[in-house]
Amino acid sequence: MISIVLFFIDALFLAVPAVLCVALFSFVMLCVRWKTEHRRKHAKRLGVSLALIPLLGGLIYVTTWSVLMPLMADDITAKHDAANAKRFAETTLVGIGDQSPQFTLETLAGDSFDVPAQGRVTVLMFFATWCGPCLNELPHAQQIWDSLKDDARFQMIAINREESEAHVAEFLSTNRFTFPTGTDTEREIYSKFATESIPRTFIVNPDGTIAYATIGFTDGDQIELEAKIRNLLESIPLNGEVENAG
Repeated sequence: MISIVLFFIDALFLAVPAVLCVALFSFVMLCVRWKTEHRRKHAKRLGVSLALIPLLGGLIYVTTWSVLMPLMADDITAKHDAANAKRFAETTLVGIGDQSPQFTLETLAGDSFDVPAQGRVTVLMFFATWCGPCLNELPHAQQIWDSLKDDARFQMIAINREESEAHVAEFLSTNRFTFPTGTDTEREIYSKFATESIPRTFIVNPDGTIAYATIGFTDGDQIELEAKIRNLLESIPLNGEVENAG
């Protein structure tokens, strides 16, 4: 489809100099034959040619910005999604429906964090402070945490990959991130979920199965993530016996 639109735009561009030549020729002939009976014919052809020039320009503009650019954007998005899906399939060790690896991690605050957790929906985010997409995702993670931290059915942890506790603590303080965070300096936990690439986000059901798994981050992903979390939370009845994970 893009090739057809490009062919059409190229044809319009080629038509512009041709119309200009016709207009110039008609003007010259109009001047030469001003006193003859052919004057009206040349004047009419000149008028039509001059009218076609802005029309062609308008068609080029509209076709480029209203048709070609959206098509190219869709094509780029489709290729990006396909590459992302391929990378996810090649590097992910547990996907939706699989049983989550079990682990216990001590957060930087000194709390014990267990996965899976009975009665709780668990969100895991693997990140690094040098990772650009991670830096775009974490502010949204903070918003999700602020919104859901008081729900006893919910728990979340961001797991830093391969960086020191001191460096991560400074990073969290600088950016005013307050969500629970732990470090995985040797990739011991990360290697249970994937072989490479961050950021990665997983949602683990109370029964330990993976309900959601993504790689990378694109603006808008946080909307899908929060919607999935809230949908899962609605399926879990509130139980006063479950302690608040926040």
